[in-house]
Formats: sequence, C-alpha cells, structure tokens
Amino acid sequence: MHRCIVLTMLALAACSSGLLDASTQRQLAFPVVVTTSFVPGIVPTSGSVAGKGDSVVGIVSRPATCGRTLRAEAGTNGAEIVITIILTADVVQSCSPLNGMTTYRAAVHGLSSGTRDASVHVRLETLGTNSDTSVARATISLP
Repeated sequence: MHRCIVLTMLALAACSSGLLDASTQRQLAFPVVVTTSFVPGIVPTSGSVAGKGDSVVGIVSRPATCGRTLRAEAGTNGAEIVITIILTADVVQSCSPLNGMTTYRAAVHGLSSGTRDASVHVRLETLGTNSDTSVARATISLP
C-alpha cells in the first residue's frame, strides 16, 4: 500500500511539472556554488542579483527552515540566466520555530561577457510538490 501511495505521488509530481512558473523552466547549463549563513531574527524575504567579472551572484535571505536538503541550479530561459535555490524535504516538516533567517548565496562562474537579464528563485520541494517563488530580477552587464 505504501508503495502505491509513493508511486501515485511521483506520477502526480511528473504530471504537474508543466504547471511551474515559466521563469523557472529552463535548460540546465551552468555549475553553481551555493553557501549559506544564519542570522537571528525574522525579516521579510529579500534578494538580489548582481554581475561581477565572469560571474552572476544571486542572494536570497528567507526564514530559516529545518530538515531540508539544499541544492542550487542555474541555466537559461531564453537569454535570461535563472538561478534556483532548491530546498527539498521527503516528509512534511514539523520543527520548532527557528527564529532566524538563512542567507543563500549562489554563484555562477565562467559566463561570457555581455548584458542580459538574470533572476534568482527559491523552490520548496515537499513530497513531490513544488512551490516556486521569484525573489529578484535584474539586468546585469559582464565585461
């Protein structure tokens, strides 16, 4: 019975992938280095995207979570560079409030020069369901 439920959830997740925000639908193309830091206190979610040298850096600060696996992806959606911070949990989370913010810094290196749009997003994946939030978008110039 448990296997049937898991298989059904996976099938539903595969069918729902077309419902994601178009800005997060992209072809994976760039390696990403992601780091985190924690600060006490809760403030609204914020973010920024900046270019420097041959790199684009997306920064997101959001309420801290527990029990999630972190990864980041970057690619293109047309000419736009899209960075996605992905927090995954295999079960519904039940944690004590963490009363703090986690800052995620995702850096994409080795990009060619030029001016282009870039954005940073957060995706929460839980039990095959995705929730995407666009946090920041900017036009950047790389020398």
